[in-house]
Amino acid sequence: MKNASIIFFLIPMVLLALPINVFGQTAKEDGKNLGKDLKAVLEQAAKTPVNSDTVPGFQTDSPAEKSYYDNPSGMSVNAATNSDPAVQTLRDSMALRPRVAPDAAEAFLGLGFEAQNNSDAYVRGFSGTYGECVQLPVGNGPDTYYIRTCNEGLAVEQLPAFCPITLTHQFDEIFGYRCRENALTGLRTTCGQTDFSGCRIVDVRYECPQNPRRPFQTVCDPDRATFFEFTYECSAAKPLLTPDYHRITYLGSIRDETACDNLEKGATCTKISEVCTEGPETRIINGVAITKTCWVWKRDYDCVSFRPASDCAPAEDDPACRFDHQECLSTAEDGSCTMHEKFYHCTVPGGPSGEVAVSCGEDIYCLDGSCDSITREANSSFPKAAAALQMMAQQPGEFDKTNYTIFDGNNLTCPKTLFGVVNCCSDDGFLVDIGLVGCSGEARALAEKKAAGLCHYVGTYCSSKILGVCVKKRKSYCCFKGKLSRIIMEQGRAQFGISWGEAKTPNCEGFTVAEFQSLDFSRMDLSEFYADAQATVILRPEQGVINDLKSRIEAYYGR
Repeated sequence: MKNASIIFFLIPMVLLALPINVFGQTAKEDGKNLGKDLKAVLEQAAKTPVNSDTVPGFQTDSPAEKSYYDNPSGMSVNAATNSDPAVQTLRDSMALRPRVAPDAAEAFLGLGFEAQNNSDAYVRGFSGTYGECVQLPVGNGPDTYYIRTCNEGLAVEQLPAFCPITLTHQFDEIFGYRCRENALTGLRTTCGQTDFSGCRIVDVRYECPQNPRRPFQTVCDPDRATFFEFTYECSAAKPLLTPDYHRITYLGSIRDETACDNLEKGATCTKISEVCTEGPETRIINGVAITKTCWVWKRDYDCVSFRPASDCAPAEDDPACRFDHQECLSTAEDGSCTMHEKFYHCTVPGGPSGEVAVSCGEDIYCLDGSCDSITREANSSFPKAAAALQMMAQQPGEFDKTNYTIFDGNNLTCPKTLFGVVNCCSDDGFLVDIGLVGCSGEARALAEKKAAGLCHYVGTYCSSKILGVCVKKRKSYCCFKGKLSRIIMEQGRAQFGISWGEAKTPNCEGFTVAEFQSLDFSRMDLSEFYADAQATVILRPEQGVINDLKSRIEAYYGR
């Protein structure tokens, strides 16, 4: 019975103790749950579209303030009138707000200083610590891909060549022979049996016998002649026969270009220049004085040869790249392709994802020795909200008020000498980047814009050929004012099926107002832009922010 009495005595004591500990813990849990519920309600309210049901008096179609769009000065006019309820309310609040005397304000602030300097007296038994937030190593994101290009075909080697051009002089050379022939026997007494066929007879004389009445005549009636004398003129000397006279006549000179025949007739050489190497002079040739302003010329040629070539080995040997397709840049007369542009699909292992990961310690609060921890939840919507604000700030300058288009781009190109060292398209990946030395301002500007992610690749075309073989190409891009503009244009054109055009004549026009209004942004992947926007957000440890605020408050009150 004694034990039973003790038990009955203890039961009321336990019940009396319950409200202090158990009921206090319950109230604390109820408060935490209420806070969580209110947090969820506030988050949902922030995401709920504003309408007349959620905000009394809210108008979406034609609010009265819409008139200020075309008449901004109307705001100041309405503000000056007493009839406007909103203006009157503001004026009343200014006129009716209480005035505090300086002495009373000083006494009031003194209470604040007292609470600051002797806080334990006001909040007894309360203590706590703030958990520090630490940025964690950024994890790897998904693999990314890029297109790598190279060329395969005929390489052109240019070689210099030259040939001499001389003069061929033309003369009329005559060898004259006088031959005597017996008129009775027909035998020659001079010239022997020389064959004068091919020669021409230019003179005939007849020798007649002497008679008493007439002296000896060398020329007489042929019928009475005893000897004939024939004069032959031949263009060449007769062997073993001395000519009676020899005469040379200069007819002129012609250029002898036979040494250049192989270079002229070949399909791989092009005449570059011709200069005189032996100038004005008078020369004695075949006994004739000849004067010429130039005697010998030198003609220069630029000749080419072809050999198979390729710079695709780095892409072919890279295990991260696979062949995708090829395009022909130039063709020969028979239709065969002399230069291919080859495209490789290459993989880049996932790098930092760009998502900022933060680990925050728990905040611990204690009251009268009873402690509790508060875990702060990360808000994943903030980066996207920051990106949206940046997007809104970026776009006003991209509307063309003349053509009523948005996100217009400009065409920029860069040249590349095939199988050469000068590479003004520095992202080709298969040649040594020489830092754009010797490249044009357009190529340099394009390199900067590509590095900033502002350009869309349209295609490649051959800009220079030699005998049907491409020796220089150009890569063509559409570049925009911002990365977001490029992303929207790429994904928006895909929705409408709008082509970028040909590499030589690309279509870099922006969207019309109607097209822009028809874009389905829910189908667009803007993660590339979000990553850039998040990268601009600087995370500060929370305790550092608190200490900063505390220092500012102390500095303010310590003035």
